Amino acid sequence: MLSMVIVGALSTAFAEPPPPIPSKTSSLSQEQKTASKLNDIQEDLKQRKLERDKLAAEIKRASPGPEKAELEARLEQVNATLAEQKHAFSMIITGGLELELIEAGKQKEKYDWERDLLEIVQPIMSELRALTESKRQQQNLKNRIDFHTEQLRIGKEAMRNIEAIDQKSLDRVTLKQYEQVAEQWRDKIREHQHLLEVAELQLEELTRSKETLEQSWKEQWEEFIQGRGATLILSLLAAFGVYLALMLPMRIYGFATRNRQRRRPLWVRILSLSYRFLALLGAFIALFATVHHSGDRMLEGLFLLLAVAIIWSLKSTIPRYMDELKLLLNVSSVREGERVIFQDVPWRVDSLDMFARLSNPAMSQPRIRVPLKEMAQLHSRRPAEDENWFPCNVGDFVILSDGQFGLVKWISPETVALRVGGGAIRSYTTSDFLGASPQNLSTGFAIAINFGIDYKYQKDCLDDIPRQMAQVVYDRLKSIESTGPHLSSVTVDFAEAAASSLNYKVVALYSGAAAENYYPAQRAVNQSAVAACNQFGWEIPFTQVTLHQASAS
Repeated sequence: MLSMVIVGALSTAFAEPPPPIPSKTSSLSQEQKTASKLNDIQEDLKQRKLERDKLAAEIKRASPGPEKAELEARLEQVNATLAEQKHAFSMIITGGLELELIEAGKQKEKYDWERDLLEIVQPIMSELRALTESKRQQQNLKNRIDFHTEQLRIGKEAMRNIEAIDQKSLDRVTLKQYEQVAEQWRDKIREHQHLLEVAELQLEELTRSKETLEQSWKEQWEEFIQGRGATLILSLLAAFGVYLALMLPMRIYGFATRNRQRRRPLWVRILSLSYRFLALLGAFIALFATVHHSGDRMLEGLFLLLAVAIIWSLKSTIPRYMDELKLLLNVSSVREGERVIFQDVPWRVDSLDMFARLSNPAMSQPRIRVPLKEMAQLHSRRPAEDENWFPCNVGDFVILSDGQFGLVKWISPETVALRVGGGAIRSYTTSDFLGASPQNLSTGFAIAINFGIDYKYQKDCLDDIPRQMAQVVYDRLKSIESTGPHLSSVTVDFAEAAASSLNYKVVALYSGAAAENYYPAQRAVNQSAVAACNQFGWEIPFTQVTLHQASAS
């Protein structure tokens, strides 16, 4: 019956919160509170030790069975409470500071075959843990305060229900059991009250010590610069300096031989690649030696982990870079001194090093650097002695397959710019420009037209007429001020006997200097042919001249 009453009492434990629990040290100063709580902890430790000794004696006398197991469980709980109280005592008198972060690695050394790696990682993890140690301690104490507060509320509510039972109506055996349960709940309330006050005091001490140890941003920055920051900068400077010093002989050799087009033999390339690797290794040794000399175990472990990660990654990355390695050794499908098509533009491979250096003398900016991985899938060949590197140069006049005429103003790997009629600038992508089959007029050009006369002049069509027409056309073209000085020759040949006319091919050859006047020169050739007909009275067949006009009418 009593057990049913107690169960009923506990079932209403969450009905309403209890009134605030008064603290017996609320009127004392902070120092007095601390001293009082230390005395309470010490008294509690004394009582717990007595309880522990009593339980240990009872366990020795007890026979194996459920009773002994229960006593052992209670002993384990008492030992845990003792350890917690001792730790709380230490935390209060030290202001929340402890040496667990430093000594944690010495208390337990359970290392397996990965021990060496763990010793390297341990300083790094300790630094990372130290960054959040204070926050974690505060949060743990707040969780403890919330837990003990809730337990006190439940205990107070349970005690009110227990005290509400009429003890006079209970017989002697039931009353004894009743008093045992009530005493257990009083002990629990006293224990949670004590642990609550300890946790609150620990939180106050931890907060106060944190405020006294906090530094300004400027002080932290100065401490970093004078400590780990200085070590990091010195180590990087040492590595950079060693690398530059080791690479200086190669730089001097490259500068001295930069104008030589002689290909480097394979053994020189292997030696150069090996020397670069040794320079990188020397730089890392200098970096690690500087950090090791400073005694900063965290940076030392960090750089060692970085080295291990790089070495481990090389196992899977070296096969992927075999094509680049072949390029460096000049034994791949692209070789120095040869011609390669890169992004639809021909280039000369000047050198294959950490980057491929390409050149094209026709470009406005003739040299580019290309990552080796982009060259791995290309193929080069030896260029012919008189092979052009681009259809035109800046300043040339060109005409495209669609009839567009213009002056080349700019050539780059991406675009070609033309100045067209009226001074406008028209841009093409380099691939589209090359696809338009540009004709470079600045290297010289020919203007050819078909011209026909009537069949009545058939008797003289092969000898006199071509000679006379060529002379008249040449004289007239030569007299033109803009293009005449650049005229090379004029030829007139009988081409065919068409349906209604005897057709001639009139060809005028100009040097590149006349390229700017290409269209005026073309019109001048037609005009000169008509002038020859007028001078010698040659009749132009009606259909050839008026066919389009008659059709339109």
